[in-house]
Order: sequence, then structure tokens, then C-alpha cells
Amino acid sequence: MLTIQQKENRVEVAKKKMLEMVEENPNWKEKVITGGETWVYGYDPETKHQSMEWKGKDEPRMKKSRLCKSKNKVLLVTFFGIKGIVHHEYLEEGQTIYKEFYLNIMRRVRIEQNPGPPTKKQTTLTAPVHSGERESIDGELKMLILNMAAEIKSLGERIDIRLTKIETRMDDWDMRFCNIEEKLTKCIESQQDTEKLASCNSLKVNELETRVEFFEARLREPNLVFYSIEREGDENQADCNLKIQNIIRDKMEIGDDLKITKCHRLSRGSNAPVLVVVPDYADRAKIFKNAYKLRDTKISISKDYSKNVKEQRRILIAKRK
Repeated sequence: MLTIQQKENRVEVAKKKMLEMVEENPNWKEKVITGGETWVYGYDPETKHQSMEWKGKDEPRMKKSRLCKSKNKVLLVTFFGIKGIVHHEYLEEGQTIYKEFYLNIMRRVRIEQNPGPPTKKQTTLTAPVHSGERESIDGELKMLILNMAAEIKSLGERIDIRLTKIETRMDDWDMRFCNIEEKLTKCIESQQDTEKLASCNSLKVNELETRVEFFEARLREPNLVFYSIEREGDENQADCNLKIQNIIRDKMEIGDDLKITKCHRLSRGSNAPVLVVVPDYADRAKIFKNAYKLRDTKISISKDYSKNVKEQRRILIAKRK
């Protein structure tokens, strides 16, 4: 027994095969021959409906004898195609049906070359034709063949014209594609040149940035930044300068000979850092040397670093932690 999946696969394979046969030959069904076999009995008993008879109201019911099926039977093998029965024959008693039996029948009667009984149209065509009618038919056939040849020639000329136009268009498209390819090649080369130029410019920009950072560091070198110095009232630049000098003299114990050229706060906050410009390197060294004396206060001192350097120092300090 086949499973449901096997049955479905069998149906799909049959559909695929039938579609292939239709593509190869649309009239494939006319060549299909199938066959079967059945038992034929010597006689068939009447059915109940066939044996019914009319009777009067007072007439007695007729007695019927019970009939059985005929014990004599013979096996009938039949082959038929799309147009009807192709071949049939009765088997001898005791004869069995197997592959060689069917092959022998097909060899004897050439079933594949016998598509069925002739149709009415075939019978008309196979009827005897008189000589005059034959000449008329031959003339009509010749005219039909000439007309078909003229149509085929005209069709061939039209096809040649269409092919010529298509070839012309193809050549035009080839030229366009060549032009596009050349433009693309130029664009790619231009892009490569631009990338090289951008790379050179990037190197130059990096070099300039390095120089700018260097010069900025040189400009910021005399600067010191004091943190956590409280603002008192309306403080001006002179007050801020005096406050820084007092811190350096009193708390850091550095003499009055230290030179400060500029002093101001970096913002308007109450505890905004104070930028102090000390041009002499020795004075700056004294300040950093005595900076430890401010440990008991909130005041701290550092160099005036650029924004980039401050960010790098922040990252390094975070990694050290």
C-alpha cells in the first residue's frame, strides 16, 4: 500500500510528465492506448426491475424461478484509444495474463500504429477519387503550397528587417555602454586622485595641528592656574593680583621679588580659577617647589594645559586609578 506522501509524489510526477509530453507534442493524447480485462458470462439473469409485469387487481402474483449467474465465463481483453476500441480478444480457458502476453498482442496487431476506428472525415478522405477531382485537388494543393511559401518568404523578410533593427540598436547600446565605461574609469581615477590628495592633506592637517599644539603649549608655558580661591565682593583685576601675591608671600613663603605680569579669573563664578602669568622660569619653579605648603588649604596649582592635553591627562589619570 502506498502512503499519502507517496501518492502525492506519484500525482506530481504524473503531472510533470504530462506537461513535458504536451510541450513536445500537443496531440499526444491521440497516441495514448490503454487496456483492461473483464469477465464475460454466458448469460446475465434478469434483474428484478426487468422481470416486473403488469397484473390485474384480483390476479394472483406470478411465480418466478430463481436464476443464478452463468457458470460459463471467459476473460475479455480490450484495448482502446481516444477514438474508440482498437483491439479486443477472448482468452482461452486457463490462459493467464502477464507481461509477455500483452507484448505478444501488441506485436501481432501493432496497436501503437492503430489509433482507433476511422472517423467520418477519414472515411471521406479514403474514398476513391476520380481523375478530374484528383487534378482539381492537386491544383488546390499547389496553390495552397505556393501561398504558404509566399507567406513564409514575406515572414522571413520581416524577420530579417526586425533583426537588422535589433542589431543596429544593439550596436548603439554597445557604444553607449563603452562611453559609460570610459566615464566610470575616469571617475574612478579621479576618485583615486582625490583620495590621494585627501590623504596628503590629512597628513598636512595633522602636521599643522601638531605645530599649533606645540605653539599653543609654548604660549601657555608662563601661565599658572590657581584653584579654589574665593571671590570677595566686586573683585577687580588689581584685587585678584594682590590676593595672589599675598598667597605667594604669606602662605608659600616666597619673597616679593617674584614677577607677575598678568592675573585674572577665567570665569565669573565665585570660586573661578585664577590665571597667573609668571614669565620667569625660575619663579615658576619656586612656586611649584613650595606648593606643598598649601596642603592644609583648599588651594591647588597647576600648569595651564590646552583642552586636548587636559582630556588626555583625564584619561591617563582614570587608567591609573
